[in-house]
Amino acid sequence: MRTDLSTAEPTVLNWQDEALTAFKVSLDDRLDPEDVGGKYGRNFASGLPGVDAACLPAGQVKRSMIFLLASDTCVETVTVAAAVMAWGGMHMSFRNMLFTSPDTRWLEIATRFRSGEIDRQTAYAQLRTLRVEGSLKGTGPAYFTKLIYFLTPRGRKKAAQGYIMDQWAGCSVNLLLGREVVLMNVSRSHQISKRGHEVSSTFTVSDCNSEQNYEDFCRAIDVLAEQLKLSADQIDRALIANGGRKPSQWRKYLIQNRSIPTFNAKPNL
Repeated sequence: MRTDLSTAEPTVLNWQDEALTAFKVSLDDRLDPEDVGGKYGRNFASGLPGVDAACLPAGQVKRSMIFLLASDTCVETVTVAAAVMAWGGMHMSFRNMLFTSPDTRWLEIATRFRSGEIDRQTAYAQLRTLRVEGSLKGTGPAYFTKLIYFLTPRGRKKAAQGYIMDQWAGCSVNLLLGREVVLMNVSRSHQISKRGHEVSSTFTVSDCNSEQNYEDFCRAIDVLAEQLKLSADQIDRALIANGGRKPSQWRKYLIQNRSIPTFNAKPNL
């Protein structure tokens, strides 16, 4: 019988020894959470309704910059959200769908979460409801959990940290626990190259992930961070790792070992 991580004691988590060892070894890469990426801040935010683009840097956005914005009560949540999505490299067409939509319920949810009125699980549930009903086009779990990550209260109203549930962190948790905590959509492609017949797979986070899936995912990372004595930002950076032509150790291991589920998993709808 499945035991929800959100109600389980840390000692009952059954980490996969080989994967956990590989993850620990990958920490030697010492990836810096401050590594920049994504879009240029002011260019991304330019012209967006209610967004103070001057609050964003002319260049790429750092995590620490977003945390400073999020902690400043004088900065509107929509401006913080623009910084988050710029950092995440959101496609400009999706940016327009999100920030120019007349439906601002996502922003109201983000604001309540930022102020500590709701927890990470509730914020996820409410944002997912908007996504499922078609009100968050272009902004799936991998993106709206970025909002949850950066807007988690870290000051006097400190709350349980929400984490970014993208394909890399999601596949990482699944691999480390040996089961599909995060439901993934998987597609395979067959290609002919100079090396012969090659098969590759693409993983994306499914909209079918419920708030319980998200809480289980976050709880697993909470326990992992505690056991490894890592901060929320260090653990998030290590799980996402580096890709590209020179992938970091964990990214290489993850790509080589993540698998396509062979069981008929029934999602929590």
